[in-house]
Amino acid sequence: MKPVSIENLISLGKSMADFREKNTTSILKTLADAWHSPLVARKEVDKFSGGLLNPRTMSNLDCNGKGPPRIRLGRCIAYPTVDLIKWMEDRMEVLK
Repeated sequence: MKPVSIENLISLGKSMADFREKNTTSILKTLADAWHSPLVARKEVDKFSGGLLNPRTMSNLDCNGKGPPRIRLGRCIAYPTVDLIKWMEDRMEVLK
């Protein structure tokens, strides 16, 4: 068996982190590309995100000032798709 150096392990760890980061970004971009509108209604965030986000959770985050930028039209709240994707990217954590 060939010995593995610390440098190789470190570079492997960095390349895996880059791989994970690129793949999560591409997954979110795929969500945005597949969505039919430049806006995502709050009640539709669960469909948009594949169940990762819940409309009630988004409402709570919005009330606490921790949600993505949003617009309001009457009683409906919506998120610009680009801003929602950016917010998701900022909150996303890749697990090993």
